[in-house]
Amino acid sequence: MSAIAGSLPDTWQDWALIVAALVAALGFVGWVINFFNERRSSSGNRARDLRWALQEEKPDAELEQSEYMPLRDALRRLYAETSDSAMAAFARSGAHGNPDEILQWYGWWCHEKKLPIYGKRPPSQQYEILPDKEFGRGFFIKGAREFRRTAARISSYTELVVKKEELKAMWDALKKLDDDHDFPKAT
Repeated sequence: MSAIAGSLPDTWQDWALIVAALVAALGFVGWVINFFNERRSSSGNRARDLRWALQEEKPDAELEQSEYMPLRDALRRLYAETSDSAMAAFARSGAHGNPDEILQWYGWWCHEKKLPIYGKRPPSQQYEILPDKEFGRGFFIKGAREFRRTAARISSYTELVVKKEELKAMWDALKKLDDDHDFPKAT
């Protein structure tokens, strides 16, 4: 025991150097693990394509018969039809391969294009339109299934939906980029 105690550093600077070396070694190991996980998950185009990355979800029988469609389903269809566009490339660029973040970006896109989005404010079971001012106070979560205010711990709106007729009327506009409004022109 005295041999081990004799080999330990005597000053706090020596201890700090040992701790810093351990932290650096752990950081390097973490970086290597992350590097190989990223390469494995991004190999091939199939892993990057949202249509393959998202699991098929069971449709809600009650919503199937109503005037509403889950927002997430509408966004998945919109992505599928625009997956080769600049709009989809832009959404993917900030999503880091996360399909939920791509759908959340598409949710903002639809809001900016003035598609009315509805949700339930817990504990209510009635759909109500999300007011425009809410979009300045929060963000989509869980792949655009819910909307949460920035400082809140719980969702402000759940079970987000769109009306089928409103979606149908705006479908072509949602798929189109407006150069004058959506992206700045190069001068």
